[in-house]
Amino acid sequence: TGSPMRHVAVMAGSGAIGLTAVFAVELINLVYVSMLGDQVFTAAMGFAGVINFFILSLLIGLMIGVTATVSRTIGAQRMNEARALATSSMVLVIGIIVLVAGLTMVFVEPLLYQLGARDRVLALTQRYLIIALPATVFLGAGMVCSALLRSVGDARRAMMVTLLPAVLTAVIDPLFIFTFKLGFDGAAIVVL
Repeated sequence: TGSPMRHVAVMAGSGAIGLTAVFAVELINLVYVSMLGDQVFTAAMGFAGVINFFILSLLIGLMIGVTATVSRTIGAQRMNEARALATSSMVLVIGIIVLVAGLTMVFVEPLLYQLGARDRVLALTQRYLIIALPATVFLGAGMVCSALLRSVGDARRAMMVTLLPAVLTAVIDPLFIFTFKLGFDGAAIVVL
């Protein structure tokens, strides 16, 4: 109900804030790791960011598909079908992300080598990704939940599903990196 333009603006704005927060976590992580003073750590974070960006882009595409499919069914007042689609979407996205994350973990070394990582940078990036990649399953589930909330028009909660974990990560990151003295590994553990 109400103005379609207002609805589009609210949904687009809240979606942009939520997704920007997800990408901001990568940037914040990079800033904190660069404060460790070792350029090798910073380079490793850059290479990890490329892999993470690919996975995030895949998740965003899947999230758009879930939103479009489920919201259209809800709009047609076929609620039982919408529930079934929501469940199927969650299972499908988690299955895809487990497959992609698993294949990435298996082929992480040749992937990073093709991107140009060598020696210590390659080893550190590989270590970071082996720790952090399992978290993409939770990120995928969260993004599907956000998409489902957007499908029913709940812009605020859909935004909070991605915004709150990003804020929490930004707050916890320096604790693990600096306070607990875990350094580079601390950045990966927080993402997990």
